[in-house]
Formats: sequence, structure tokens, C-alpha cells
Amino acid sequence: MVNISMQTLTCTSGPAEHPSLVMSVPPPYKILGGGAFDDWMEPGNLLTDCCPDGSDKWYVAGKDHQGVSLASITGYAIAIYDQYDEWDVVTVDATSDVEHYPSAEAFLPPGYVLTGGGARVYDNDGYGSLLVASYPYPNNSSWVVKSRDHVVSSPASIRAYAIGIRHRMNNIKLEGTRQFFTGSTAAYPKAQVSLPPGWFLTGGGACDDWQVGDGNFLTASYPQDDATWFAAGKQHVVACPGAITAWALGIHIA
Repeated sequence: MVNISMQTLTCTSGPAEHPSLVMSVPPPYKILGGGAFDDWMEPGNLLTDCCPDGSDKWYVAGKDHQGVSLASITGYAIAIYDQYDEWDVVTVDATSDVEHYPSAEAFLPPGYVLTGGGARVYDNDGYGSLLVASYPYPNNSSWVVKSRDHVVSSPASIRAYAIGIRHRMNNIKLEGTRQFFTGSTAAYPKAQVSLPPGWFLTGGGACDDWQVGDGNFLTASYPQDDATWFAAGKQHVVACPGAITAWALGIHIA
């Protein structure tokens, strides 16, 4: 009988204006999803990157913006224990053009269950582009990411990553679930969502949505416990309340 064994590993950087870290999971673990928490103080430090780096590494980064603001950043990698190499884990990516408000969507090949995903901002050479969304699309087979410049023009490109899993012999059927919840509109919005009993948390995402103004930006998207995903954002320099949606992804054997 095939069993699923999961573990969440964490690592925290030192304080910096542009905090970042790459964390590794030991074999035979394989990363299914991950998150990040930018531990900011005013005026603020915002997320720019939260994504896989191969099958055994997770990369996270943030930055201050229009003012010095030191912060540490914590990375979270959710991994499946695969001692006998039974699980085929794939990561696909897609990169946007260089734009003021870049967005990209990465699609899994048929037969894989979406377990997580991530975002990485590129061509970020000016004031910077800040992450506003990294979440599973409703079709449950792709991952959508978005960022934008803020106050000062700074075009960039963004890369989306979608992570999926299937059993190598195709004789074990996995099912996936996707739960989401949208919090109240606020200057510093928060939201959390939990999986039903019986599901293994594999990843999660967040989308910071504002209707009017210069933007509200992600500061956190990470597993709060074995079943719950937490997301948070903040306005920056100028007032711009938003509402944030948190997603939790899970799997079980059908």
C-alpha cells in the first residue's frame, strides 16, 4: 500500500534591505509547494519572489521600496517523502513580456495534479516590481502570477511556476482539492483558509486585490500549520486598501 508522508521545512534569513534565501530539502524529499513571509517593519518590505528552484530547492526574496526598511524573510518548502521514487513531480514555467503590470500563467501537462506554484520577478533593475498575486487558477491545472511597479515607473517581467504530481506507474489515483477564502478590505489585509480533514496540504497561494489606487502588495503567503494557508499584504507609502484571497491546495489517495 502506498502511503503519503509530508514535511514542511523552514529557513529564515538575516535582516537586509533586499532579503533573500535559497533553502534545500534533503533526499529523498521532493518539493510540492512552498511559501514566504517577509517580516517587515514600517515603511515596509514587500515580496518579489517565492518559487521552486529545481525539485529540491525553494527561493524567496523581498525588497524595500522608496525608503530603507530592513527585514528578514522566511521560506517554507512543503515536500513529499519519496524513498522509492514512486512519485513523478514536475515543474513547468512561463515568462511574461517586460511590462508595468506583468502577468504570466504556467500550465501543467495532462495527468498531473496541481500541488503548488510560485512567482519570480525578472528584469527588476529600477525601483522594482512588487508581487501582488501567485495562486492556482480555477481550472486547477495552472498557476497565475502578477506584479506591478509602484509610484515610480519600473517595467519588469515575471515568471510563473506550476508544480504537479502523479504516480509513476499510474496505478495509484490522486485527487486534488483547492480551498479559498477572501478577507475583509483593509490597509493591511489578511486571510487564511484550511483544508477539510483527510487531505494533505501541499501548497497554497495568494492574490491581493485592490479596486482603486496605487496598489496593495503581498508580504506573506505560507503554511500556518499542516492544514492552513495564511496570506497577508500591505499598502505602501500611499493609502490603498485591498482585500486578499488565500488558497490552500491538498491531495489524497482516491
